[in-house]
Amino acid sequence: MKKLRVCLICLLTLCCCEPAVAQTAEKHHSSSSVQAAPEAWLIKKGRELLEVLSVKETKSRYVKLRRLSKEVFNQSEMPRLAMGKYWKEMTPAQQEELQFLFFDYFVVEFGSFSMDFSNVSIHVTETVPSGKDVLLKTSVKMERKIENAPSSENKPQFFIEKPENSDSIEILFALRRTSGGYYIRDAKFEGQSILMFLRSKLEKEYRSVDFETADLLEKMRLKINGRYRAAEELAKAKDEKRR
Repeated sequence: MKKLRVCLICLLTLCCCEPAVAQTAEKHHSSSSVQAAPEAWLIKKGRELLEVLSVKETKSRYVKLRRLSKEVFNQSEMPRLAMGKYWKEMTPAQQEELQFLFFDYFVVEFGSFSMDFSNVSIHVTETVPSGKDVLLKTSVKMERKIENAPSSENKPQFFIEKPENSDSIEILFALRRTSGGYYIRDAKFEGQSILMFLRSKLEKEYRSVDFETADLLEKMRLKINGRYRAAEELAKAKDEKRR
């Protein structure tokens, strides 16, 4: 069975694109447009994301990942889509609370490990307009094993490994244009949707509290506070050790 799990970590392999990608982007926007081509946007944000995931200090990685996640995802749309059919069961106040908690939860759940993505490369192989979205098909090559990867028992649920007998994976990104650029609506890794994976995870969390929305939000809040507190204490301990 392929060890392929949809995850933020693979979103962070958006970078190290070859010069040919930039050339492709120029073809789509040959005029002097202020707004970047979708390929160029993906390259830029990908590089930033990879740099963030490679930050070794947990506190700093959390802060940077939180900021960047809010830049590459839609802050109101993604929590709603991830909650799926249960969104309408929430009160407006609960919906607002989920939107407030969502990206902190996203960060502490999937940004707890520092990894070396220095030898990851990506090629944009196809760009296709699709209604309001732009679909970018990419091929991501992992030239060697990721350093500092967590052990199997500590591996985050959204950790992706290459399919067997292959040195690359195919990722399809759905971008939507905004007034200032784009945001990622979804990404499919070898056919598996990150949005559907997030929806499945939230539903599991919701079921664990007997579909009590207040309990779900409190569980998310406790996890966020606990992880951030641990990261802060670890950072303080390291500072004291340096003195």
